[in-house]
Amino acid sequence: MSEQTNANRRHTFGHLALSREFLLLASLTVLSLGSTIRLGTYSASALELVGMAAILMGAAMLSRHEASIGALPWMVLGGGMAAVVLIYADPLGMPRATWPATVLVVAIVCLLIVRASALRWITAAIAAGALAAMIVLALRPPLPGIDVFQTLQGASNALLHGQNPYQPTFPVEVAVTPFSFVNIHGHFDYLPVAAIITVPGRLLGDVRLMSVVALVALIAFTVHLAWQSSEPRTRAVRIGALCLAVPMTVAIIYFSWVDIYSMAGFAGWIALRGRHRGWSIALLVITFTVKPVILIALVPALLWSRRARFEALVAVAIAIVLILPFALATGIGNFYQDIIGIQASQNFRGDGLTLNAAWYAINGHTLPVWFGLAAGAAVAVYALRRRPRDVADVLCSGALLSTAAFLLAKWAFLNYYFIPVWLLVLALADRGVPFESSAADLGLPGAGVVFGRPSLEKG
Repeated sequence: MSEQTNANRRHTFGHLALSREFLLLASLTVLSLGSTIRLGTYSASALELVGMAAILMGAAMLSRHEASIGALPWMVLGGGMAAVVLIYADPLGMPRATWPATVLVVAIVCLLIVRASALRWITAAIAAGALAAMIVLALRPPLPGIDVFQTLQGASNALLHGQNPYQPTFPVEVAVTPFSFVNIHGHFDYLPVAAIITVPGRLLGDVRLMSVVALVALIAFTVHLAWQSSEPRTRAVRIGALCLAVPMTVAIIYFSWVDIYSMAGFAGWIALRGRHRGWSIALLVITFTVKPVILIALVPALLWSRRARFEALVAVAIAIVLILPFALATGIGNFYQDIIGIQASQNFRGDGLTLNAAWYAINGHTLPVWFGLAAGAAVAVYALRRRPRDVADVLCSGALLSTAAFLLAKWAFLNYYFIPVWLLVLALADRGVPFESSAADLGLPGAGVVFGRPSLEKG
């Protein structure tokens, strides 16, 4: 091999490593692996992978290489991300899911390399069918023995009978020491739309059916974003494959974690705010009225966009109107205790995928408060200090902030990391697309690149 060929190859590899698209895709794959390999519980290797993903997100925010990468990196990283489902199918209690999981992985790899339109449709249908088969297996008995499922079933059932969903009590697992738990009788501990949105599923016997509906909506919004890019056909196929490849999907649905509703509302807000502002605000209301954990993902948009702040204020006003009757019926103090107080009073979890769990495993102590404050502030300054160039920067910044917050929290599990994983998918879908159409919508002055500039991509 000639010296010139070697030089060209080094240049190609170096260009790939510096590409923002590659860094976003790599961070997504690494974060998916780290947060899923032990179903979101602590291990040193899982924590290292999540930390590595955060570093890759930070690098993606610095990258100025906007050229699209080829099919091979997409096949390797996208297929590798899908392959994680093979790791957890059996620990999830679904050994029958191994075959559809294998089909899913193969179909995702094929979808990312085939170019003929007919073959793409065929492989996409096979991948979607394999994922649907895994979801069907997850919805079959036995039901998950987790308090989230029980409280959602009970709260939605209370609504169907005209009762306050915060009135019944349910067995709730509470941490009294880092590795010991007791079951107490607690009330519904999510915001009311989490119960309202699951009522149709409860009518059909299982609230998790609405998680499937939310997944379909989340994928539809994400692919819609990809169609707004400068390379709609290629981008839509690749992003669609990623949506099907996210390895934690089946576990999120199986355990009925409500974060999928928050994320679907957030994605809908991003996807529809350009042409259907009313609907986008309605979807943002869902984000505000299910579970507060996702709110940190909105910080970059609210900081940099006047328009986003206005939409958020309208959504907050509507959210208050929806929440207030439940709070008054329950009692303000009791409502606070049900949603926030019970969480704040619990001990930290030694099995969470957090830095506290790692530090406790090393020396039996939790990290000092000052460390969390200092580390969180440092990440926030890094993530928010420069004006974003496009939607991808806004979403990557939110993913980095969310990941850091979860690493520094008292506990964080698979459902928490579901949020930054999907923020990265959305960032890849909307890379190069302006977040705002007018400079008048910019919330703060910033040096360098203008936030609302036209598409960054070249053809």
